[in-house]
Amino acid sequence: MITSKYLSDSVNKLFVLFLLTIPVLSLGQTQADSLYQLARITAFEQKNNPLAIELTQKAIKLQPEADHFHVFLGRLYAWEGDYLNAETEMVGVLQINPAHLDARLALLDVYLWSAQFMELEEACSEGLIYTPDDPNILFKNGQALAAMNDTAGALRSFNRLQKIDPQFPNLNSQIQALKAKAPPRKIKISLGYNRLAETRTAWQFLVSETSMDPWSSLAMEYEHPFGFGSLIFRLNAASRFSIQGTMFEIESYPKIRKGTYSYLALASSGSSIYPETKAGLEIFQELPKAYEASLGMRYLRVPDKRISVFTASIGKYVGNNWINARTFITPQTASLSKSWSLVLRHYLADPDEYWELNGGGGEVPDENLGAEEISYLGARRLELTLQKKLRQRTLIQVRLNFLNQEVRTQSYRGTTGFDIILEQRL
Repeated sequence: MITSKYLSDSVNKLFVLFLLTIPVLSLGQTQADSLYQLARITAFEQKNNPLAIELTQKAIKLQPEADHFHVFLGRLYAWEGDYLNAETEMVGVLQINPAHLDARLALLDVYLWSAQFMELEEACSEGLIYTPDDPNILFKNGQALAAMNDTAGALRSFNRLQKIDPQFPNLNSQIQALKAKAPPRKIKISLGYNRLAETRTAWQFLVSETSMDPWSSLAMEYEHPFGFGSLIFRLNAASRFSIQGTMFEIESYPKIRKGTYSYLALASSGSSIYPETKAGLEIFQELPKAYEASLGMRYLRVPDKRISVFTASIGKYVGNNWINARTFITPQTASLSKSWSLVLRHYLADPDEYWELNGGGGEVPDENLGAEEISYLGARRLELTLQKKLRQRTLIQVRLNFLNQEVRTQSYRGTTGFDIILEQRL
């Protein structure tokens, strides 16, 4: 006995074959609509996308101005993984009508499924011009930004959607996942103390008996993440040579593109123990095989002096270690003053925990020195740092520093000190 379902499937297939044999020129709008409806049945009920594509193509030949035919054909291509042809169909519709919502949403799916996240973000931005509160566009815009590691931008898009449609599917889970990986706001407090004494040689670092007033310092810092990178605000206070002073700094590490970021800094002080003005600019570039290189400059202004310092660095990750070499060069009237530093950082089981050894020397003035020290002839430096977690979002860093400076020809000064830095992530 032949069932009604078998008869229905047979009739559909015979009708499809019949339509495919009819000359295109003999069909009108009614036949084009019939082909389109049959294509939808073929795709959704019979799960035969290739045949549905053929039917839709014939419908488009009969009625090429029908936008919904092109959108459906584009979706069929996308379901088959033919993203290039799918994109062509959607873009063709949007070039004529940029506000076409169905074509826009279909194009967003094409970019999302093919992992073209930059194109997805651009298509979302254009779509929001015409439909600024469309939930689907806002959600996919957040997905695109999240995929490009713009966590702050993704959260802004998702939060905007949450105000419009708080029950949008998977929205809350996306927000919680992003918040868990978002760069945290940070507060830091730094305390420093240094013992000073005149020394007989350039390599005497350890100061056991002081012969000069000690240095003490306090710094308070707040770091806030933005879509372009973090902004750091810092207030420094110090007592040196029985003189008190403060300096205000602002720093940022803006992202330029994937693998490229920069360092920007500006500081100002009215005290002689700090530079009057300090500025910095540097570009960092990730390189193959876990290398990173940078090139930049520093600018210092103290009374009667304007100093430009050029700097470059090269670093590499080797297993759990980060090794970085840096040089500073200051053009002078007769020659070049130069200095160097070498950093070895070893990360522990938790990536927030590490120990670091930092050494260096040379003739370029330290950018934190004030007017009294800017003309020192050279220095040798050694630092040992340990950073550990006290709690999940609370870190402590302890740094021991040893320094010897040539303050005048054949006249040296040793410094032994430590810094304690507490960091709270909010």
